[in-house]
Amino acid sequence: MRVVSPFIALMVLASASPLPAQDPSADEQAVRRAIEATGVALNARDYAAAAAVFAENGDLILPRSRRVVGRTAIRAFWEERWSQAPVERRITLTVQSLRFLTPDVAVADCTAEFTVGEPTRDRATYVLVRRGEFWQVAALRVFEAEAQ
Repeated sequence: MRVVSPFIALMVLASASPLPAQDPSADEQAVRRAIEATGVALNARDYAAAAAVFAENGDLILPRSRRVVGRTAIRAFWEERWSQAPVERRITLTVQSLRFLTPDVAVADCTAEFTVGEPTRDRATYVLVRRGEFWQVAALRVFEAEAQ
């Protein structure tokens, strides 16, 4: 009877273990696209698209505002806030850090720069969840920018 080398046994077991279901770089890109979609939609004054990035029960809190829950309320909130801004106001979102708490939950810290109006910048934390093949915002918390 032959004795199987421990090294060979480990190699066979390692090759039989299941591979991860998703590509981490594809997930990172998808999360970044979901965040970018918020800015693109707000710049286009497409409040339905800005709300569609959120999970159905997603919520957001901006500085000095109430907690807003659900896509319908988020859409109305975005419209209320952005319709008061100058028409040339644009937002640029930049992901500063991104980490996955689980394969289906991501946390991203972002900065925002605005072209005109106040504030000129802020920062935010996005919590995103995978729903099927899509990443959606479960929670968005916006804060005043750090003092420079």
